[in-house]
Amino acid sequence: GGEGMMTPQTWVVDEGAAAGLIEMGFSRNASARALLAANNEVEGAVAWLEQYAGQPHVEGPLEEGVSVLSTAEAMAIEEGGGRLQLVGAGGNPVEELMTLGFRREEVEKALRKTQGRVMMAADRLLEKQARREKEAEERALR
Repeated sequence: GGEGMMTPQTWVVDEGAAAGLIEMGFSRNASARALLAANNEVEGAVAWLEQYAGQPHVEGPLEEGVSVLSTAEAMAIEEGGGRLQLVGAGGNPVEELMTLGFRREEVEKALRKTQGRVMMAADRLLEKQARREKEAEERALR
């Protein structure tokens, strides 16, 4: 049976915050991911983008279940009985980081190393990923 199946959750990125980041010149996808990583706080998202914008996994299409919605749209979905996980509203940090495209075991390890600090764990995971991509590029050049 469907034991342990997760109900699909929609991660809501604040559209107003995303629009502000897009105006600063960041792409929509990167802005959405940054806001996920920063719990919809613009300052944290900007700091995150300064580090990671332009990397392929940051700019690429968003994973399913990540929606950029205005607060009003989010409320309408909730009222319609849809399940929304508002980022930062006591969401599961493992799942929050998995929406960035990391595997569960990587995420759990990073959270253990950072005592459960989601932002720090996201930084670690992205640094690791950037290193891996760089190594892959260097191997391809040989």
